[in-house]
Amino acid sequence: MKRAALLTIAIVLVFTASANAARDDDFEFAQGLVELKFYDLAKTEFEKIISDGGRSGDQRAAGELGLALLLKAQANDLRLDSKAESTAVIGLFDASEKAFDRFLTNYPTHPRRTDARFEVGLLLQAKGSYLMERMEKEPEQAAQLKSAAEDALDQAIDLFKGVAEALEQQVDDMTDAETGTQKGAMIAWNARRARFYEAVSHYNKGILYPVGDSSREGSLEQSVKL
Repeated sequence: MKRAALLTIAIVLVFTASANAARDDDFEFAQGLVELKFYDLAKTEFEKIISDGGRSGDQRAAGELGLALLLKAQANDLRLDSKAESTAVIGLFDASEKAFDRFLTNYPTHPRRTDARFEVGLLLQAKGSYLMERMEKEPEQAAQLKSAAEDALDQAIDLFKGVAEALEQQVDDMTDAETGTQKGAMIAWNARRARFYEAVSHYNKGILYPVGDSSREGSLEQSVKL
């Protein structure tokens, strides 16, 4: 246990030293803390970015996005805790969604906007799947949970479809030379990735409905098509 604690402290010190040495990398530093599940420390770092008047507007906006990503990570963690109250899990999902919505509303031209929309899609897909799981454990709330899951998955489908269409348009607008670059290849890959998650969302929505239901068949057929 002592060795594990010392290793944790060492990792944090290394991250801290790196962040102090490279101010421009503070967002990546805070994201690293999120990945290590040092959520309180990550929140502090994102809030520093937001309140730093010496940064550009895009940099401070990235701090807002970081807080939304942090809440998303916490929601996914709590979702896996069998002792967690469903209201607490759903509350974190909702808080993260609202944080993403604020970012997308307030910063319509931010360079990370497409990434944020993709992350919202993943958040809503996870929320929909969680609500589906709760339907079996809370049968008395099944109808309400089903409606909420359907809504979350519908939103996820729309987001992934929109992201895919935007990225596909970028690829179409590129010259042959541009599509052959690393950036062009990455845009094309992310477009396909968005289509894949659009298909997954259709599948998850389909299995919400009973076998033989036309809504189930329609959603599953769309998933197969994609």
